[in-house]
Amino acid sequence: MKRISAPLFVALLVVTGCGTVPQASFNSYLQSFSGVKANAEDLYLRSTLAAENIASRPEKEGTVAEKFKELENRKAALETGLAAVNLIDRYNSVLIALASGKSKESVQSDLTGLQQDLSSLNLQRITKMVEKAGPYLEVVSQGVALVEDTIKRKKFAEAVAAAQKPMAGIVDILIIDADNLEELLVQDIQREQDPYFKQIGSYGGRVNKRLKELKSTPEIVTLLGRVNQARVSLAHESVTALEPQAGESASTASSADLDALTVLAGQTESAALAYNKIEERVKAQRAVFREYKNALLATKRTFAALKDDTEAGRYAATRDFIQQARDLRMAALKLREAR
Repeated sequence: MKRISAPLFVALLVVTGCGTVPQASFNSYLQSFSGVKANAEDLYLRSTLAAENIASRPEKEGTVAEKFKELENRKAALETGLAAVNLIDRYNSVLIALASGKSKESVQSDLTGLQQDLSSLNLQRITKMVEKAGPYLEVVSQGVALVEDTIKRKKFAEAVAAAQKPMAGIVDILIIDADNLEELLVQDIQREQDPYFKQIGSYGGRVNKRLKELKSTPEIVTLLGRVNQARVSLAHESVTALEPQAGESASTASSADLDALTVLAGQTESAALAYNKIEERVKAQRAVFREYKNALLATKRTFAALKDDTEAGRYAATRDFIQQARDLRMAALKLREAR
C-alpha cells in the first residue's frame, strides 16, 4: 500500500487547525480514502493488463473482431471505474479547500475540475453487471447538482451532507465492480496452471498404459499411491484416482518398468506442486479483494461519521479505518510473497 502523499499530509495539518471542521472524522475519512485510492489504482491498472492477456489467449472462443470488441468494452469499464475513484479524490480536494479557508478562486478552480470529471463519468460502463449498479446510478446523478450548489456557496457542512447519497452510491458501485476485477485477475493467474494440469493428465495416461501391462505388486501400489496423492491434491480441479487394471496377459514389472513409473510419479508430484503453488497466489489475490471491499466500506462509514460527528462515531471510524488499512496492507504483502 502506498503511503499518504505529501500534499494530502499537508492538507491534514491545515485542517487540524480549523476549528469549524470536525477534525478527527475528516482526517479519518481522508486517510481511509487515501489507502483505498492507492490500491484501487493498482487493481484497475492490473485488471486492464489481465483483460488484454485473457483476450489474446488462443483457446478463447470468438473471432478476432469479437474478442477485440469485448476487450475494448472491458477496458472502457475499467477506465470508468478508475475515473470514479479519481472523482472522489477530486471532491476531497474541494472539501480540503473549503475546510482550510482557501480563496474563492482556489475553490473555484477545484470545483471546475470536479465538474469536468462529473460530466465525463459514465457509470453505465463501470461493470458488466449493470443491473446491479442500476439502483445507484440515479442516486449519483441526482446528488451531483446538490453537491455542486453547496460547494459553490463554500459551505463545508452542507457539501458533506449533500454528498452522502452520491458518495455512497459511487462507493457501492466500486464494491460491486470489485467482483469483476477479482474475476479478471484470478482468471489471469489461473491460466498459468493450465500447462501443469495438462502435464498431469498426460502423465496419468502414461501411468494407465503401464498399469494395463503390469501385474500389481507392492512396489507398483506404492508408486500408484504417490501418483494419486499428487492428482487429488489439486486445489480446484476434479481429477480421478487411478486404479490397477492389469489384464490377463500382464507381466511382472521389470526394474526398467519400475524406474519408468518412479519417474512418472515424480513428474506428477512436481507438476501438482507447481499447480498448487499458483493456487496460493489465487487465494492471496482473493484475500486482497476481500480486504479492498472492506476498506471501501470503511471509507463509506468514515464519510458518514464525518456528517454525524459524534465523539463515539469519530473514535469508531478512526479505529475502523486503521484496522482495515492494516488488513489491506497485509493482504497485499501476502500476495507479493506468494509470487
